[in-house]
Amino acid sequence: MVNLLKGGDSVFYPFHGTGTIESKEYMRDKEYFKIFFPYKKLHVFIPSQSENQNGLRPIISSEQLELVKLDFYENGVPLPSSVSERSKVLDNKMKSGTTLEISQILRDLLHFHTSEGRLSQSDKKIFKNAEEFLIEEIQVIKDISYDQASVDVKNLVKNRFKIDVPAFK
Repeated sequence: MVNLLKGGDSVFYPFHGTGTIESKEYMRDKEYFKIFFPYKKLHVFIPSQSENQNGLRPIISSEQLELVKLDFYENGVPLPSSVSERSKVLDNKMKSGTTLEISQILRDLLHFHTSEGRLSQSDKKIFKNAEEFLIEEIQVIKDISYDQASVDVKNLVKNRFKIDVPAFK
C-alpha cells in the first residue's frame, strides 16, 4: 500500500482523523508523507515505510461504508464495567484506525450508555473523537459538507438506538 499512496490522496490516521497527503519528503534517508489534517489545522510527517503498523490508510469506498453501516445495526459487544478496562478496549479499537472499529466504538458506547446509564469522562472523550472521525470520513467518501455528514451519523444513531446523539461535555 506504501506505493499506492501519493500526493493529493485522502487518508485516515488514528487520533488525527482524515487528512490529505500533500507530498512525500525525505528526511534523514527516510521517506515521509506530509499530511495536512484540516479539522485539527495540523501538518504531520508520517514515515511511509511503517504505514501498515501506524494505522495510516486510504479512505474507504462507499461500498465499504455501507458494510460499516450494516455492522452498526448488529448487536454491540458488551464493554467491561471497569473504566480502565473499558478504556483499554476502546483505545485499542481507536488505534486500529479502521472505520469499522471506529463505528463499533460509537455503537458499543451508545449501547453501554443506554443500558448502564452513564459514561466516564474518558468514554465521552473517545465517543466524541470516534464520532468526529466517522463524520470526517463520511464527508470525504460522499463529497458532502461536514454538517451533512453529521446529519448522516445522527440519523444512523437515531435509527439504531431510537435516541438522539448524546451531547457529551
